[in-house]
Amino acid sequence: MTKPRCTAAQLPEHAYVILGYVGLHPEGVHGYQIGRLLLGSPLGLPLLGLGQLYRVLHQLEAVGFVTGTIEVNGAARARYRFTLTRKGGTAFRQWLAGGSRGAAPIRDQLLNRLRFADQVPPPTLRRLVAEALKECEGELGDLERERKAQATDGFVTSLHSLALQARLVAYQRWLSEVGELLESRPTAGARKGEPRSVGSNPAN
Repeated sequence: MTKPRCTAAQLPEHAYVILGYVGLHPEGVHGYQIGRLLLGSPLGLPLLGLGQLYRVLHQLEAVGFVTGTIEVNGAARARYRFTLTRKGGTAFRQWLAGGSRGAAPIRDQLLNRLRFADQVPPPTLRRLVAEALKECEGELGDLERERKAQATDGFVTSLHSLALQARLVAYQRWLSEVGELLESRPTAGARKGEPRSVGSNPAN
């Protein structure tokens, strides 16, 4: 298999989510296992077929963030087992703390980091929540202006606008609740049993 050429700067936002899931398995993990984790998550991610998922994993391998080992078990098909490297663990922690990666929407940046909320520096989450709230308020304002301008465009348009408004208001309420939870969250180091951080294979 020809592995894709890639640089760290070219990695998409969701590559770091996949990197984080690899890091949750110090013993290594197969691509299909990560696929099952993504499908079972309530936080959403761009739909990735297994082929696309493996492409991202091999991109992570190309930049040295994971190592891929081919396993052959008797007559069974050869499989890749991926393990996080020291370099990958560092890159993941920097991504958690750094906020933006490329042009990813604030909403995606926030949801992706909430998957690993026990490892994200609280100031980063608070900032992303504040930015997402501001973005949501702007969208609600734009929608209200559009509704007034399209007041005579018909019943269907009005129903669509109301549905979109309801979704935005629900999202705004959820963001506010997340913000309140973050404000009441104990500061790092004050809690018993710090969360397990994404590790790496010390041999890499």
